[in-house]
Amino acid sequence: MAGGEARHVLVVPWSGEGHVIGMLRLALLLAAQKGLLISFGYPARAHALALKRGKLPNFPPSLRVHVVEDGLPAPDHEPPRLHHLRDSSLMIVQSLEALLQQHVAPSSETALSLLAANCCDAALDGANEINSSPSWPPVCCIISDTFLAETQALANSFSIPRIHFWTGNATVYNIFLHVPQLLAKGILLHSNGIGKVEYPLIDFIPGLPACHVTQLPWDLIQKYEVSQPMIEFLINAFSSTKDADRILVHSVYELEKHVYDAMQAQGFRIYAIGPLFETNSESGAARNECLDWLDRQKTASVVYVAFGTVTGLSLLEMQSMALGLEASNQPFLWVVPKDPLATISNSSESFWEGFIERTVSGWKGCIVAWAPQKEVLKHKAVGAFISHCGWNSVLESLWGGVPIVTCCRVAEQNCNAKSVVEEWKVGIEMERKDDGGFTTEAVRKAIVEVMGNQEVKARALHIKQVVRHAVGAHGTSHSNLTSLIDHLLHLPVPRQVI
Repeated sequence: MAGGEARHVLVVPWSGEGHVIGMLRLALLLAAQKGLLISFGYPARAHALALKRGKLPNFPPSLRVHVVEDGLPAPDHEPPRLHHLRDSSLMIVQSLEALLQQHVAPSSETALSLLAANCCDAALDGANEINSSPSWPPVCCIISDTFLAETQALANSFSIPRIHFWTGNATVYNIFLHVPQLLAKGILLHSNGIGKVEYPLIDFIPGLPACHVTQLPWDLIQKYEVSQPMIEFLINAFSSTKDADRILVHSVYELEKHVYDAMQAQGFRIYAIGPLFETNSESGAARNECLDWLDRQKTASVVYVAFGTVTGLSLLEMQSMALGLEASNQPFLWVVPKDPLATISNSSESFWEGFIERTVSGWKGCIVAWAPQKEVLKHKAVGAFISHCGWNSVLESLWGGVPIVTCCRVAEQNCNAKSVVEEWKVGIEMERKDDGGFTTEAVRKAIVEVMGNQEVKARALHIKQVVRHAVGAHGTSHSNLTSLIDHLLHLPVPRQVI
């Protein structure tokens, strides 16, 4: 630590719940290091959810949390969809752009006051008070989600570095980085509203094997126009990549070696630092009742089912999942958020009441509105995970050594599922109908197959060791985190308060 003075780092997550989780874990890790002080902007909805679930960690004195408004619905409302999250970020970007255009080289105190007043997740509520505190030095670095692109301009205006944090994997990061080339080559967004299906294999993205356009993230090949806000959002988010002080990825080098090597050869300072899981302050959270239920089950016998916080199942899919679980004759733990559960209970569908009587009432199943997923996937009773393949869910399953049945829904989940099944060979794909749905038989068949597939189980245990070694002493992620901490401790402290 140069000069013996602590370094104050501003950590800014995007408003998506999975993004907040990863960024908070990074903030906790950094705050545990001697000489680092962390200010963390906690989006209001995610903060309220954590309070409701009893999952707020014990924050050390070196980490200050400031709840910020994000424009998203309260926890007792329907979970926000992808376009809500995107629009939230677009409002942040617009506020930042207006701020920077209207106030050329303002005083630092004025800039942060305006930023706190006008922006949601992109700044801390009351950040000017934080930085004027005599006990904390000025912010010397911003670590922000890649999706918050305009924090780069903010950092530039005060001559401090901005570090990207990407909560997904390096493969998807690399694909999104090449959206301009995909557009320029005419591969995406044709007049028929879908990617050019007849286009030859895409083989110009360094570090990635050749792939067909239909294997790109679904966000890129759905029916969008060129001016569609999602595409503009992605292009804007990744436009500042070359300006980043460095790029931190919540992944593991050994899982995507060719991608990291190729990007580093191109000059990108990109480093894997995942998985960011085991923090002492998180482990003290209250024990959930579903863990007690798991304690009563046989080893590797339970099928865990969860589809994240953004995507859900239709009523027909709920019925297929329920009856498929029952037909598999395996005990199951199923996360069904309260809104879908209320919809089912109030509908005229007759399957649900009988299903509950035959399974949950008979201790063959457990249905909860929320589960501590990381702890569930580490539990010895869990033998398989039916997942939408959000990246946090994939990482948590790899950490626990649990085989995955992929049932991807939106965004880049199809890319994650492809890695799970084809590259790492730690799961199987659920058979899908032409409309993307699935049948009772598809659910039953997938469960029987994954529970009996010894090769997949062995691969899952192998990858578990690879992932855990990465964060251990001398592991790749551990080394990259050590380098990051050393870098932060040697940054110059700005002379002016920002």
